[in-house]
Amino acid sequence: MQLSLDNVYISARLQKKLDRIPMYPLTTVVAPAGYGKTTAVRWFREGLSKACMVLRLNVLGGGLNEFWRDFAELIGREAGASFSETLLKMGPPLDTTTQREFLRKIHELAPARETYLFVDDYHLVEGEMMTGFVLFISRNLPKHIHVVLISRIAVLSIRDRLLLSGRVNEIEEGDLRFDAQDIGNYFAQCGYPISSEDISHLIYISGGLGGGTVPKSCFLCGYGEILGLWGYPHHDGDDFVRAIASR
Repeated sequence: MQLSLDNVYISARLQKKLDRIPMYPLTTVVAPAGYGKTTAVRWFREGLSKACMVLRLNVLGGGLNEFWRDFAELIGREAGASFSETLLKMGPPLDTTTQREFLRKIHELAPARETYLFVDDYHLVEGEMMTGFVLFISRNLPKHIHVVLISRIAVLSIRDRLLLSGRVNEIEEGDLRFDAQDIGNYFAQCGYPISSEDISHLIYISGGLGGGTVPKSCFLCGYGEILGLWGYPHHDGDDFVRAIASR
């Protein structure tokens, strides 16, 4: 099936990582700004069954207490104001007592269906205590609950990964990059096959990033809406792609 130039194109490499999200309690999506992290996660989220519970939280900044307040309000929209108030009164589960209470409440709340919590801009959460909370929930959540953290900086240290022992699915910068083969596949699926020389030219004019990297302004996560961001005078994505493909 031919893609529209406005469609999102996900490479096979990235899709494989996204498809593993339901297999893990925790997924981290980590890359600098402009790599298409949110777009990739949205593509996955839109493919979920309507039977799933989907919760989305955009971090606006602040420490663990601010995050907990926003989280409690988000849960409250699904479970009711009383549940939200219970979480707020409990506070972030940083000790054994509150951690057990939190787990008990979550088991009461979550039905036996797939539940996803997507946290965008996680890097804006301040404080090392947050990492401990992430490790705790990753080891103790029910199997049908999955947390996806989207961040510009690393979420877990090497020690954290060892502690999680295979319970985390990591999507990294390299998974979000487009290499020469990805670019060729994208153009071909849009109905505009181009030569290897043209692909090399596109990589060159995109800034010469190593390893066949192409900025999200053009192809990371596959947007066809290039809009002249590579220095061409075209202001229409379709015209630009056709111009390159007809070189």
